[in-house]
Amino acid sequence: MIIETLCRVITWLLSRIPADRDVGDDLLALCLAIVARAVLMTDTRADDDLYEAVAEGLRRQKNVVT
Repeated sequence: MIIETLCRVITWLLSRIPADRDVGDDLLALCLAIVARAVLMTDTRADDDLYEAVAEGLRRQKNVVT
């Protein structure tokens, strides 16, 4: 229930954020932090590998801190 409510609130908030490159970089860093936490809570290796690939790609592209 709490996660569903958070998803709706976050979706609503995201729809109101202006399209700005700096904000986008901050959103990417936030999303990676959330995904990193979720990956720690699973027992599969596939999501770990996917997270690492995305994080590494972003580091190379824009030097986003993860």
